[in-house]
Amino acid sequence: MPLIRNLALAAGLLALAVGMVIHPFDYAALAPRLQDALSLALLGGGLAGLLAWRLRIRAATAVLLASLPAAGVILAGLPGAAATALLLAGAMAAGTLLPPVAGTSPLLRLVAGLGLLAGLAGWLLPFPVHHAGTWGLALAALLLWRRRQVGRDLQAIAAEFRDAVEETPRTAFGVCLLALVVSAPAWLPAHMADDVAYHLGLAWELMQFGHARFDIGTQVWALAPWSTDVLHALVSVLAGEETTGFLNAAWLLMAAWLVRGPARTLGVSPRLAWLAAAAYLSLPMSHMLAGSLQVESATPAMFAALASLLLARVPPGPAPMFLLATLAGMLMGSKVSNGLLLLPFSTWWLLQWKTALPWRQLPAAIGLGLLAGGSSYAYAWGLTGNPVLPLMNAWFGSPWYFPENFLDTTWTSGLSWNLPWRWVFETPAFHDGGRVGAAGVLAVALLGGWALALWPRSSRALALATLAAAVLLLGQIQYLRYLQPLMPMVVALMIAGLAGTASAGRERVLAGVVVVLVAIQVVVLPTSSWQLMTREIRVLATQGRDAAMARMVPERVLARHFRDIAEPGEFLLYAHSSNTVMAELPRQAAAVSWHTQYVWKIRRQGWDWPGMIEASGATHLLLRHPEELPGVAGVLTGASLVSTVDRARLYRLAPAIVTPTSLPASGGEVALELPLDAPHATTGWLELQLACQREGAPVSLAWELGRPARAPIQRWTLATCGADGVATARMHFAALAGADALRVLARAAPEAEGMPVSLLRAQANRRRDPSADSERFHVIWDAFCARPGCGRDRTWLRTDRWDPVRD
Repeated sequence: MPLIRNLALAAGLLALAVGMVIHPFDYAALAPRLQDALSLALLGGGLAGLLAWRLRIRAATAVLLASLPAAGVILAGLPGAAATALLLAGAMAAGTLLPPVAGTSPLLRLVAGLGLLAGLAGWLLPFPVHHAGTWGLALAALLLWRRRQVGRDLQAIAAEFRDAVEETPRTAFGVCLLALVVSAPAWLPAHMADDVAYHLGLAWELMQFGHARFDIGTQVWALAPWSTDVLHALVSVLAGEETTGFLNAAWLLMAAWLVRGPARTLGVSPRLAWLAAAAYLSLPMSHMLAGSLQVESATPAMFAALASLLLARVPPGPAPMFLLATLAGMLMGSKVSNGLLLLPFSTWWLLQWKTALPWRQLPAAIGLGLLAGGSSYAYAWGLTGNPVLPLMNAWFGSPWYFPENFLDTTWTSGLSWNLPWRWVFETPAFHDGGRVGAAGVLAVALLGGWALALWPRSSRALALATLAAAVLLLGQIQYLRYLQPLMPMVVALMIAGLAGTASAGRERVLAGVVVVLVAIQVVVLPTSSWQLMTREIRVLATQGRDAAMARMVPERVLARHFRDIAEPGEFLLYAHSSNTVMAELPRQAAAVSWHTQYVWKIRRQGWDWPGMIEASGATHLLLRHPEELPGVAGVLTGASLVSTVDRARLYRLAPAIVTPTSLPASGGEVALELPLDAPHATTGWLELQLACQREGAPVSLAWELGRPARAPIQRWTLATCGADGVATARMHFAALAGADALRVLARAAPEAEGMPVSLLRAQANRRRDPSADSERFHVIWDAFCARPGCGRDRTWLRTDRWDPVRD
């Protein structure tokens, strides 16, 4: 076997060398990025070294306790750090509610605790309980209740880390410095396309409304599995601002630590176990995902925790079954495709326990799994008829998506024998936004180790389960990011397979090879994302978050500006799907994208801009490159440019004006009506200019908005007669389908009794309010309130954006 291992390693390295000659990396472009990484490592290492000397602790410990948190606080702010710390502490407390499993790390229960919190919050999403005070008190109370158990688990994790560092201090220090470098994208503002279009939506909904709105028409993924997004949302709610970086950094560190643990279980030396963690950390996808809200930023730690539990071969019993069920539920609650990856691991578990399953505790275990991961499926099925919307809709036939099975065929070139080679050297065919090198080099250099891990009994089950999971996934879609959840196990198996029972000399050789491969991957780290290739981390450090955001996603700067200036009911339409950043504007934005079905149905028939504007009720349009959008110039006629950032432009569209109908009124009074009878929700405004005779005299306006099956909303406002003898009043409104009209009666206030009032001009704007029709949270509210309309808060009258909603 030593000869076979040597040949496998030599063949992998030779193949890598040949590939790097035939398909060389862009070293000239990568050199400045490597300089940034080395600068960060030097600063972090210097701080850690100083603290280690002053406090007499190991430098590796100082990196994780000081250098990495300091970088995060400086670049991303203290509120996010404090909120994440509270969430992790609460998760550890929740994890202690599960019985301990002998022979396993308490870190597994921490991961499971995050699953329990995500599960509980997921079931509570439609209810208005998600506020900083609510969650802060709940987590603090849980932590206080479980403080002794949390203290024991913290001590156990600290001892585990301390012992691992003491075995090989210098290697541990190098790996911790690498973690500091790899985590750097976590401090960038959210910028990935899916993040700003979808994943951030929950965080902004909970911050603004205290509950999720389940707006399926505007965002077709609104009811997709959400465990990881829920956790980011909770951190943002606790922090009082959008913050994602610290939780992403925690996921990265947990995944790396859970690479080292299984590697040690598989028999590799302490040094090689640390280097296995380094090999995982240095994967360019690990680097990119540290700055993303994609599910794969978190699921590697979840899968590694589950594999660690199975690899420990603990005796059958309730405690390991409860932990397994929670981890499996959390994975299913994060992404539907995780079910494919779980199948082989579930088979391994069943074969491991065979006839010793604790049947009496099985219902409780299933309940834990449903708690951790069942909420999105239950709500999606109940509200749309498809539990995995928009997937498999040809089968379920939900009216909320086209009757077809959603599949991105961009990444379905087929499963081929040379896929590892193509991944490494033809990466853009399997990953969007990246360059050659984004897959790292392990898939070629160390692939033989994975094959060799199939032979020893100690690693065979893990190797087979991981291989089967990879084949099941890649047989469906060949997308690089989707394999990331399996990479902690793959990396541990590769190194364990090549190490075997190596002699000291051979171990040094293998360790040297892994160090070189890690160094190569550090060089190509930025190839995983164009934002990393443009040195946005350096811009963040030297110019600040706004500058980095303006360079990466200028639409986010304009979205913030729109949020600051928008009048009640105003709505923003993103004119091109590649620039969709609507997640941070819940109830205020939609997109010309398949994400927004009521717009996309029109877009599929052609570029009908008036139709798309009418369907969305948009008052503003945000676009890049108008020359690439046929017919858009027509709707920009009469529009005014509000703001520009880089190539992104925000326009205010010319409103469609309608004239209200006059109603009979007493002398000296004005009565008007704006009909609203429509089969859909409506929003807009009504403006009056009234002639009056006394400067400073008040004019009283009584507004009434009818609504179906309920008493009308009434408001009384005052307008002041100006020096020109004119009083002006405007009322913004929103009404659900079936509302009959908005009416107003204007007369002199009692203080100006006898002053006649006459109408100079009246104009109104009336638009569709599609999100009011497509939100589904109120269906849940109605069931609990036992009356229709309990949750329908889209009927209101407001004088301006500062005027609170009064129902």
